[in-house]
Amino acid sequence: MRRQQVLEKESPLNLVIVLDESVLKRQYGDESVMYEQLQSLATQADRPNITLRILPLRVPHPVSAESFVIFSFGPKGKAILHDVVAAEGLKTSFYIENQQETYLHLLVFNTLLEAALDAAASRDLIIHTAESHWRRSL
Repeated sequence: MRRQQVLEKESPLNLVIVLDESVLKRQYGDESVMYEQLQSLATQADRPNITLRILPLRVPHPVSAESFVIFSFGPKGKAILHDVVAAEGLKTSFYIENQQETYLHLLVFNTLLEAALDAAASRDLIIHTAESHWRRSL
């Protein structure tokens, strides 16, 4: 809930996400939970500060990479804060601040973003998956 607050404040953060289509179909909780989660995801994707793109199963996966988050701070005053990459393992989290390694992650992210559906098609796929896979028992 606290993470969601940064997306809803007066000057919200910009969030760009690429999700693999498989996460829309992987069951966490019962069917009603999945349905509600996907409906919520589609609603959040309509926000002006959120870009949500789905990497479809039917296209060749352009890069094999673990899940990661890039925090881009951009210019702040006269100092420029460098990007930071965060990744989580089963028992640990780690952060990468080296410019070459964070740039490599940015290249990977941009490659995934290019291969993903556009925002409208991604939202449509989320809604279609919610209706076709998770609404059955509701």
